[in-house]
Amino acid sequence: MTLMKKNDFVSRVRCLTGNHESLDSLLNDVSSHVVFEKNIKEFIYSFSSSVMKNTQAKAHPDLIALAYWMRKSNIEKLESGFFSAGLFKAPVGLVVHFAPANVDTIFIYSLFLSLLVGNKNIVRVSEKSSPQKDILIAILNQEINKPQFFDIRDRLSVITYPHSDEITQALCTFADMRVIWGGDSTVEKISSFSIKPTAKELKFSNKYSLCLLDANKLEELNTEDFQTLVKSFVNDTYWFGQQGCSSPRSIIWMNSSNNQGLVCNFWSAVESKARSMFGSTVLDADVMNKIVTSHLVATEVSDSKFQQNSKILTRVHLPDLITHNSIRELHCGSGLFYETEINDLAELAFIVDRKTQTISYFGFDSALLRNEFAKAQIYPDRVVPVGQALEFDVFWDGNNLLDSLTRYVGFR
Repeated sequence: MTLMKKNDFVSRVRCLTGNHESLDSLLNDVSSHVVFEKNIKEFIYSFSSSVMKNTQAKAHPDLIALAYWMRKSNIEKLESGFFSAGLFKAPVGLVVHFAPANVDTIFIYSLFLSLLVGNKNIVRVSEKSSPQKDILIAILNQEINKPQFFDIRDRLSVITYPHSDEITQALCTFADMRVIWGGDSTVEKISSFSIKPTAKELKFSNKYSLCLLDANKLEELNTEDFQTLVKSFVNDTYWFGQQGCSSPRSIIWMNSSNNQGLVCNFWSAVESKARSMFGSTVLDADVMNKIVTSHLVATEVSDSKFQQNSKILTRVHLPDLITHNSIRELHCGSGLFYETEINDLAELAFIVDRKTQTISYFGFDSALLRNEFAKAQIYPDRVVPVGQALEFDVFWDGNNLLDSLTRYVGFR
């Protein structure tokens, strides 16, 4: 493929912040910045406050969660941890981010963490429109056009363009670091384009997440706590059509054989809550996809069976863990759950691999899980209580993002 000239590349993208002139200036900027600069922090605090106050944003819990994560106390906590080791860390330079199409808030997390550690940034987002993304872009433009943040306009550019190998290849040649969020095929494709020999790369590909539940503990919940658990589970699973890498798709039960009534009550409550919160987002095509997917699983695993099948909730029971990973990629989201039981936590070693991102849990002590996982060499990327699966963390897919977005300067 012939490398596209820079001017051709700039003119063929659509700038969602700034314009083509500012994008061109960013590509030619050789200036450096300090990590955790005061004005960058003030910019992020202001952005967080604006999202919190935005009436449209209040309709989207994922935007409020983003704003809460970017609050002053959390940024100060990140800063304290960043400097705690006493090492000399420097920006990498120009970071080019390729954002995913299925989670609208990731591009802001990726961009702001990179800004915090002094980098300049170009973010390519999908052409696909969504209310969340449109709100975030509007607030981002509002903030960078405030007089006190004019200098920050020169450190970021959010762009979009139709899928184009030529444009992507040209964009990658400028990167001092490339960050790719997407499915395996997207990551593989973008990774095939050359970057500078000195450039770094961070890749976030397809991952799979599980939920671990102790049926015995359901009986101990009062009505209010039970409803809280159900809502937390629904929030973890139904946002983003269950397509986020940290959205649980498989449910692993302990102590369920003697508690089938409690298990059925749990799922009945989940279906009711999901219908009230997400009923309008599950379309007829999603229902058909779930039926087709379930039949494909039945073809692959002869002992699998439907436990429940409705527009909102489809449960497919697997006879054991051994077959789980052979069919986990056959998943269409929209309230489809693979379900099985274990008798011992060590059994999870059969299914947890480098593709396992988040294990959310209910009914277990965190310290116990940590010890048992260490003994059985069970190493997912994250282990969090039910209700926190979709919460962003600076530690993601086994990486400390702030460390990854910087480089170390050695002194003796």
